[in-house]
Amino acid sequence: MTKAMFREYREKKEKEECVSTLKMHEEKDEKKELAKIPNTFNYMRLTDEYFPLFITFDKFFKMLQGTYGIKNQDLIIQEKLNADNIDSCDKEKERFNCWSSNNITDDTQDKNFVCYKKFRKEYWPSLKDNYNHKFDCELVYSEFSIIKGTNPEVDFLSREDYIEVSTKKYPVFFYNRDQIYDMFLHYEKMKARKHQYDSIDRTLAIFRYVKKKALSSLHIHEVYIDECQDNHIIDLALILKIFNRTSSIFFAGDIAQCIAKGSSFRFQDLRALMYQWELTRRQNVILKPKLFELNVNYRCHNGILKLAASVVELIRHFFPNSIDRLPPERSVVDGPRPIVVDGFQKEYFKFSKTNRPDEPSAFIEFGADQVIIVRDDDIKSRVQELVGEGAMVTTILGAKGMEYDDVILYNFFADSPACRKWRVILAALSEISEPVPTFSHEKHYILSSELKHLYVAITRARRKISICDENTEYDLPIRKYWNDGNQKKDDQKLFSIKTISNLIQAKEFFSDWARGSSPDEWNRKGVDYFEQRQYEQAVFCFKKSGNEESRKLAYANYLRQLARNDFDDDNIKTNFIRAAIAFKECSRPEEAALCYQEINMCEEAGDIYAEQGMFEPAAYNYREAKKYLKAGKYFEKAEMYDDAAFAYKNGHHYEIAANFILSYKQEIEEMTFQHVARHIKDNYHSAAISDGKYDEAIDMYKILIDDNNDICETFEFILYICRIDILKEAITCIKSHSTLQKYLLKTKEFIVEFESQLTSKPENWDDLIEEFNLYSAYLDRDVKKVYECIRFFKHRKELAIEFHAVNIWLQILPQSFGIQAKHHHHERLQYLQWMCELVFSFINDINTSKKSNQNKKNFENIFCIKKGGNNLQKRQIPFGNPLLQSHFVNNMHKSRIDDVEEKRNDQHIYDMNDVHQRILKCLVPRISEHIKNADQKGRDISDISYQICYKFTSCEESDCRRHHVKPTPSILYQRLMFARLQYTVMAKFDVNVLKNNGYLNNEQIKKIRNLQKWWTDRLIKIHIRYQSPQVSCPEATYIKFPERKTLVYFARRTWLFNFKYINNFEVILKYMHVFQWLQDRQSINKFNWVVSKTKILSDSNNLPIGFEYYKGHTRAAIPIGNRLSSFFFHLYFNNVISAISNIKIFIQYAIDNAQLVNLVTSDAFGNLVSLIEFTISLIFTIKPGYCDFCIPRAFLINYFEEFTAEPLISNNQHNYERENYLNVIENSFDQVKQLLNHLICEEQVYLSVILRLIRLLILIGLNESKFATKIIIFFKRLNHKVFSIKIKKYLEKKSLEQLINVLCNDLNETGCDSLVIVHHYMKCTQILSKFSSLEKSNIKKLTYKSVKDFHSALQQIKSPVNIQEKVTIVNNLQVWYCKIRNLSRSQKAIRKIQGWFRKIKKIRKIQAWLHKLEAVKKIQNWIRRVFKRVKSRQPGYDPTPNKIYYDMMVFCKEIAKEINKKSVRIYVILLRGQTVDVVVKLTRLYNQIKTFINNCSPDLNKSKKLLELENELRNRHYKEVQQALKSLSITDENSAKYKEINIKWLKVKLQKAENIIDQFQKWIDIYEIEVNASHSNKIFQQKEF
Repeated sequence: MTKAMFREYREKKEKEECVSTLKMHEEKDEKKELAKIPNTFNYMRLTDEYFPLFITFDKFFKMLQGTYGIKNQDLIIQEKLNADNIDSCDKEKERFNCWSSNNITDDTQDKNFVCYKKFRKEYWPSLKDNYNHKFDCELVYSEFSIIKGTNPEVDFLSREDYIEVSTKKYPVFFYNRDQIYDMFLHYEKMKARKHQYDSIDRTLAIFRYVKKKALSSLHIHEVYIDECQDNHIIDLALILKIFNRTSSIFFAGDIAQCIAKGSSFRFQDLRALMYQWELTRRQNVILKPKLFELNVNYRCHNGILKLAASVVELIRHFFPNSIDRLPPERSVVDGPRPIVVDGFQKEYFKFSKTNRPDEPSAFIEFGADQVIIVRDDDIKSRVQELVGEGAMVTTILGAKGMEYDDVILYNFFADSPACRKWRVILAALSEISEPVPTFSHEKHYILSSELKHLYVAITRARRKISICDENTEYDLPIRKYWNDGNQKKDDQKLFSIKTISNLIQAKEFFSDWARGSSPDEWNRKGVDYFEQRQYEQAVFCFKKSGNEESRKLAYANYLRQLARNDFDDDNIKTNFIRAAIAFKECSRPEEAALCYQEINMCEEAGDIYAEQGMFEPAAYNYREAKKYLKAGKYFEKAEMYDDAAFAYKNGHHYEIAANFILSYKQEIEEMTFQHVARHIKDNYHSAAISDGKYDEAIDMYKILIDDNNDICETFEFILYICRIDILKEAITCIKSHSTLQKYLLKTKEFIVEFESQLTSKPENWDDLIEEFNLYSAYLDRDVKKVYECIRFFKHRKELAIEFHAVNIWLQILPQSFGIQAKHHHHERLQYLQWMCELVFSFINDINTSKKSNQNKKNFENIFCIKKGGNNLQKRQIPFGNPLLQSHFVNNMHKSRIDDVEEKRNDQHIYDMNDVHQRILKCLVPRISEHIKNADQKGRDISDISYQICYKFTSCEESDCRRHHVKPTPSILYQRLMFARLQYTVMAKFDVNVLKNNGYLNNEQIKKIRNLQKWWTDRLIKIHIRYQSPQVSCPEATYIKFPERKTLVYFARRTWLFNFKYINNFEVILKYMHVFQWLQDRQSINKFNWVVSKTKILSDSNNLPIGFEYYKGHTRAAIPIGNRLSSFFFHLYFNNVISAISNIKIFIQYAIDNAQLVNLVTSDAFGNLVSLIEFTISLIFTIKPGYCDFCIPRAFLINYFEEFTAEPLISNNQHNYERENYLNVIENSFDQVKQLLNHLICEEQVYLSVILRLIRLLILIGLNESKFATKIIIFFKRLNHKVFSIKIKKYLEKKSLEQLINVLCNDLNETGCDSLVIVHHYMKCTQILSKFSSLEKSNIKKLTYKSVKDFHSALQQIKSPVNIQEKVTIVNNLQVWYCKIRNLSRSQKAIRKIQGWFRKIKKIRKIQAWLHKLEAVKKIQNWIRRVFKRVKSRQPGYDPTPNKIYYDMMVFCKEIAKEINKKSVRIYVILLRGQTVDVVVKLTRLYNQIKTFINNCSPDLNKSKKLLELENELRNRHYKEVQQALKSLSITDENSAKYKEINIKWLKVKLQKAENIIDQFQKWIDIYEIEVNASHSNKIFQQKEF
């Protein structure tokens, strides 16, 4: 072996030994070392053996969190923000987070932590786009720390406090602080919504805990903080707050190296903070913080330090408050001056060692302590490609903390974002011949950061530094400053210049500069880089040293670092995968697994852990990867049984999960067992509902029974299945007895098996047993049992089951007769009324789109509908439900909006509104059948369908279907209430609502309407219309009940549409009788309008039937019905004489032309007689003198209580004179005689009417004895023409006294009526009644002094039909007319009203009603004009919105008439609503812009920005608003487009208009900011904006 070979061998061995002895400190080593330290400052755990304690800031915060028990969720600051509440994690997630926090790196320890990388990737794009400002991300991030990290007493500074922060301290965004603050608020809200926090949030959260409770359990003597300039002031304030009892705290740092992202550190702030800290320590002697100036640099020589000091001087000159004033650094040794290279080009990095073109290019190799420093990673990549493996290249930020022998600073100025702003440096020179720009913080703030970066780059060199820049324009100012600013001799200049003009000179320069290194030096440098986490440089060094093993490890770490620092998701994933593979090759399986975890490839991570026998982390990763079977298996191996149960459950391995929890019931927690069992049941329940797997679900429910609640739940589930079968059978009549029997049998077996196992009876156990009994009773057709169930569930308020019970009862109710049939029918009607109220309330809730309503929930329960998951608008229909019949489902699919429904169709999940519609379409036909059945059954009930037989109970005719009962007021009242219930049930079934929603077809609706009309007519004809004193009780007839209003609609449809023949007096009389009783003003107005129409006669001698000549003119005719209208009209104003004058003519015409005007039936004549009775009663009230007359009680109630009582008070102005009174009586007497003569020939047909007329004649004789003789003579003549015993008993009497006795007995026969003496008692006269003799015959006397007394006395003589009903009926029409008559007097208005009413009184009675309407309309129009006039005089009134709305209303009516589409309604709503609002906004905006442009002065002193904004307003916003207004206005040009009913087109137009308005608002905000910044702010704002 030669010496050369020996030396080579020895060097090789030394190299191997050197490599083997060097052990690198990996990230996991640091983590393990820190993990050994407890995460707490509790002295019981943090013992002396851990001291001196070396920790990172992150570890420090972890220890504080552990000490105070602070979770990561508590670090989120949201007190001042309208952000969502932070939800706590569930049990399983906490377990995973607890494990993962110990198994992943610090960078990914908490996914919710916002570092600069995450800020730039996730937040900055949104901030940049929303605020449209070209700010630097890094500078904005640093500025946020000023808002948030300078005052620990608040979460962040207010806008005002931030704006007032010193400009000298923080000059960067002085002129943009409003925008920065807006961006900050947006960032904070985004962060809170994402449940994330940053480092300052963490510090503030801990600070709040520390203020409440000091760290007193452990006494720490001294604290040292290095590189403090990279922290926020608030971090250091926290340290001072925590260690308030510490003897000494030392902070070390270099403010000139403050280039960390997000830091705004100043030693002056720290010094002030420490002084305040000393004050709060409450010591006897307050020590001022000492500042040790470490100005001796042992790394660099004076040549480098002088150049660095000049940079510091520049920072101090331009930014005096951003850096502390310290003496310049010095060194104990001198050294060569830095070199500034002139003429350097990037091609010089690449040249031939031999300068021969045929040899490949190569770079002269640099040593391990020589480096090229560039600005950023992009430039670094380009330079590294040029130099290849010849030299290391790093960035300024990467070099921070490192030191090198020699440094080349390449293109620092050429690549600087400051560009020509470097020229401002010349202003620092005392003498300068050329013009230089004026320094301003706003324009030159970037130089603060640039100079600090330059300082860091210069101070990295220990021996030599060369500054090579290609752009001499940018670096010329600082070279001039370095050259001229020091005014030194040549040998004392700060730098020397080296000129390179070609490749040869470049080769010489680099040959002199380069210095090679041994493999050992490269290896050591690689270890340094590796431990500094600069893995790329470590790879380079290890490759140079030949240490392949370390190179692979460094390369693996480098790939992971690349992935963590990248922003592209694809690159991140690729690099993590490559890193994982590399770590596996380096025998670092845990690191490889963590790489997979970073990109959520948890299954691969789990495989690695499983191979290493690490069962717990393997299980967690499998669970995260949703490989639940594997997760459960490894949790089981790790003896984590609760987690295993959850894993099997989450993986839907329900059978395995069920067997597992039963097998390990003793090992797992009770809550875990319940939770997993609950989930398994829910899954089987869902499968049963979706696929009909009811048997499997029942079996699983039974297996998992553990307590009383489980038994009850299983019982309820089986009954739920039975309820679905009941739906099919009882609602849709789909018979499936076998299925129902099967599950009822299962239910019975379940009860037998488990009822004995109950330790105590659950609350709903009886409900479930009763429901089971209900379904069993249905199969057994046990009506009695079903009825008991109805009462039971009604008492328990279980509406859904009660509904089913009622429906079943109605379906199985058997045929019955007699009293039982009546009783069953009464209950049938009550239940049907209840069902109809529920159903139509449900329909109303659907049509009004109520979001939350109990009715909807009730019917969903009735039809076994479940909620469709988390979507509140979805509902799930269970398998087997009748709603899932094919034609139902198809209809629901047609109305779906979301395509998602198709994917979920196997679960039978549909839109909630579709399901509700389907419920009604299924339910309404069933209710309709019940209604029809009730109609048929009701027609067989004589109590409500037929009149009382005139023979009462003595009728012996077998085919007589009338009601055989002796009528009494109580009986009549019961009949009325029964009929009222029948009518109410029929009326509740509102066919109009059903027709509009399409629940019934036209044929079905027609049938329902016919039966409703039939029952309406039956109610009025039999139970309400007065017939005779024996079978009509006025107290019962005029009972006040709510259904009176519902009669209006059916009465209109029954008679109003037949009112097309004006000569049909039967209809006219019935019409007026019903609607006066119902007080339906609308229908009465229509009648008045019809009968007031005149008719031109072609032949004056040919007067139509039912007409009379108009005002005596023979060429015009008016309906005689107008007399009837005028009668009631005058009565409303208590003009009784005028009313009687009109009605006499009408009655006489009716009698004379009975056949022609269709007065044929007994009912028609009965209505005419009622009118005559009313007329004669009114005549009695206005006779001369005081009121003293005797009439039946029915007249008082029918004609005076309900209608009017004012005529009963004597008033000579409105009473007849004696002669006129007798004439009127005689006229009525003659009319009654004439009508009797007409009807007597058919006494059997008109028996009841004839008797009423005879009684009426007796009443005339009773009240006016002058006519007694005439009556006796008339009766004697009639006696030969009649055969009826009831009539003859009157006609055979010889005297008036005898007639009165018969009348009294007749009225009192059934107790429904009686004679009453009405006497107006006037105290001044004390006149006795002329009927005093009748009082001895027990005839009641009604004495009164006023109208109020009359009503009170009338109540005393009424028959006590219904004890609860003692309220006098108030005629609303009468009240309404009285209001018109008694309008309050108010100056000018009352004079006009009086004039109009004088006009009404002067005109002919025939047109009174029409002129009254005209007067009311004039009043209404006058009030509207006054209102508009008053409103228009109010300050700030703008008529534009009203005009736009009116024009739109007119247009909407026009298109509604022209176009008949369903979509028109929605379209019109959109036009009248949003469209009008937008047009109003645009119109006002247009006027404002136009005014501003006209008033805008051409002020030359305005800033350039203001002038640009005004031009933008004229040329852009004004035109956009004008165009949008034109496109939305209702013009001839646009009307055709609007009439296309294109909702989508309209919405697009509206959205564009809204965008234009928003853009203009942004313009206003920007303009206001510029105006506020100008010097003429006040004058400018007042004159222009």
